[in-house]
Amino acid sequence: MKEKMKKLFAATLAGVMGFSFAACNTNTGSGTGGNGESGGNGENGGNGASSTYSYLAIDINPSIEFVVNGEIVVGVKACNDDASVLLSGENLENMSVEAATEKVVELAEELGYLTEENNDVKIMVTADTEELTASLELLAERGVGKGSLLAKINYTPRITDERQVNELKKEHGEKFKDLSAGKLRLIEAIMEYDETMTYEIGIEMSVSELSEMLDKYVDEMADIVGDEMEELFERKYKEIRREAYGRIAALYGEEYKAVWDRFVALEKVVKEIEKKAEKLVITPEDVEELQKILGWEDETTTETEETESTETAQTFKVGGHKGVGRPEINEKGEMHLDDFDKFFDCHEDFFENAEKYKEAYDKVEEILENYDEDAYVLTEEDLAAITTAWGEAIEVTTFEDLEDFLDEQEKALEEMREGIELPLLVQMEIQVMEEAMKDVKEQAKEFMKAQMEFAKLEFQARKDELRSKHAPNE
Repeated sequence: MKEKMKKLFAATLAGVMGFSFAACNTNTGSGTGGNGESGGNGENGGNGASSTYSYLAIDINPSIEFVVNGEIVVGVKACNDDASVLLSGENLENMSVEAATEKVVELAEELGYLTEENNDVKIMVTADTEELTASLELLAERGVGKGSLLAKINYTPRITDERQVNELKKEHGEKFKDLSAGKLRLIEAIMEYDETMTYEIGIEMSVSELSEMLDKYVDEMADIVGDEMEELFERKYKEIRREAYGRIAALYGEEYKAVWDRFVALEKVVKEIEKKAEKLVITPEDVEELQKILGWEDETTTETEETESTETAQTFKVGGHKGVGRPEINEKGEMHLDDFDKFFDCHEDFFENAEKYKEAYDKVEEILENYDEDAYVLTEEDLAAITTAWGEAIEVTTFEDLEDFLDEQEKALEEMREGIELPLLVQMEIQVMEEAMKDVKEQAKEFMKAQMEFAKLEFQARKDELRSKHAPNE
């Protein structure tokens, strides 16, 4: 799977002018000096010695990510709206890992997310050493156990993360041989905030450096609640930044600006198509094969959950558990890949033993490896949008072809810009505009204030409603 697209000016103008738009300094955690050592009393470091950052993810649905300094939680990120509801009104920062995980699981049961039927709690710890990883896993395990007697701890990575790791290793070989699912997830968490981050950059950094960087971005976004609000913020942020980049492009002359505008129009279309390419649909034939592999069409199991639909052939029949969160199959017999992955992650308990699970997993992967966003075939609608944006038809068939074409145009723009000699005064003007870019996020945050306050109230109301719904009858 191809990495997130590079932004045109983030690197190229840095090379021309000798400075950078993106702030990628990892030594930005509070109370740390330039070498990563604690500059204060180490109160957030757990042991008062040095700042050693780690990453901990806990998935129940809600999904929550922690940045940990020593053994203390210093950053908390809600990964979906359910997590935003759960965390609304709660402050887990400066808690121990044990106390924070206990609180999350306790709230999850209280609000009805964690039940007897849906009791799988995935824990993923990523740290610089095996010793620290084991220590944090133990603390998280204790916390989960204290938080709920229903919780069943699972250390298996999400199937989507494992698949991405395998794809990177297959495509790049030696460079990613040591990449783990945990480090991948940490890198991708940073990618949500910093589009200059790539897998190549992340793999060269330590877990502590990456976690500290994530902590910085989490702090910057601390007032933004939930994925929906983050997406709204990002749209506004990119809109403001794109306008600024457009003004910079204009300084290179009318000819360059025209080419730039054309590139930006195509890039927008590519982003929209990418969203469609990521929503892959498993064909009816493969859905049927998956059911056979997993035994989900066998009605002789001890527990079978039926749906209201009379066409039970289009529904997974799940044995050994009650099938909470099972994937939906549409009227065409198709199923979304993401829905299947989530279900498969949560129901390893269907199998009698780990060996049987691994055998089924390998067979499943043989089928699902054919579902990659790069192989997405462009539709007539996609091609029409591309032609409109670019001003003429492009000979592309798949999403990978389209990304390759965009990369070629980016390189052509770089070459065009390098061939333009700018007067010194124009170079200085660009430098001033770049300095002003540092305030872009603040501008976007100002725009978001009213929306954020409304979201907080909305999430708190939903939280109160869930508490009321799942409160024991008096």
